[in-house]
Amino acid sequence: MKYWLNKYFSLMGMFLALQLSWCIAHVLLVSNGDVNPWKLGGYGMYTTPAYCPLPEITIEGTNYVPSNRVYSIYKREMLAGCLSTLRDFYETLLKELHQKREALAGLTIKFHHTELDKETMKAKYVSSGQAKIEINNGLVTINEELCSRIRKLTFNLDF
Repeated sequence: MKYWLNKYFSLMGMFLALQLSWCIAHVLLVSNGDVNPWKLGGYGMYTTPAYCPLPEITIEGTNYVPSNRVYSIYKREMLAGCLSTLRDFYETLLKELHQKREALAGLTIKFHHTELDKETMKAKYVSSGQAKIEINNGLVTINEELCSRIRKLTFNLDF
């Protein structure tokens, strides 16, 4: 009995060592772009390089850089994808711009997100859309083109 247990554990140990070494080799091959993560008996989703879509917001017409709070609200509201309304995001952004004494009229907000390039297996920024800010009679109007839809949002300037 002891002989068979030793044989069993040594075979299991060799099997686990082989699996672990193949996982490491497969991750290296996938990260170099030499192998498709779902081919050659790899573990597919476990050997794919980490990919997390990151938003990027640029505002033309100002030197303002959005704060982490603005980004976190944007990420939270974009969880629903193209179904989301970015009302909290715009309110927070407008308040921050107002506090920094930035001119609001005529600004263009450009939205970008990362996509995984299938050929290089690296993330690249792609345009998601834009929003233009206009001010008329104390109302801020945001003309948004995001996710292939056009929408108009209106806010009061009561900061």
